[in-house]
Amino acid sequence: MRVLILTIFLFVKMPLFSQDTIVTWIRNIDTSSFKISYRKNNIPKEFYKYIGIYNKKEISNPRKNWSPSCILRKHYKLNWIAKDKSNHWVISVTYGGRYLGTTYHYFDREKSNLNINQMIFRKRDLTFEQAVKIIKSGNFKFEEID
Repeated sequence: MRVLILTIFLFVKMPLFSQDTIVTWIRNIDTSSFKISYRKNNIPKEFYKYIGIYNKKEISNPRKNWSPSCILRKHYKLNWIAKDKSNHWVISVTYGGRYLGTTYHYFDREKSNLNINQMIFRKRDLTFEQAVKIIKSGNFKFEEID
């Protein structure tokens, strides 16, 4: 009976370990290995739909004029893009419309699968280092995007 329970436990536990790779890299980000960019042209097209845009004309660069107050549709502003050599991306986008907020999109690729996570922090205009500090403290809302 013990062998049966141990065997079942091992088979159930193995898939759980394999599904935690995203959270592991997000919680252990080394900010010194990331390069920061402030150009919307550096956003890969495959990320557009997860950010909420269809083309780069729908998002403004950080230093351009930007009006967040339109109730008909959202307006987007890129804050920054962080990318490392392991193909991990963190993109901060502020949006306006009915509600003003900032989302932090975390992208990485495992083999051919694109993993997307979105985090929302209480404070809006965070630098990459500040966002990582909050993640390490565990004080954030975590949403996994399918």
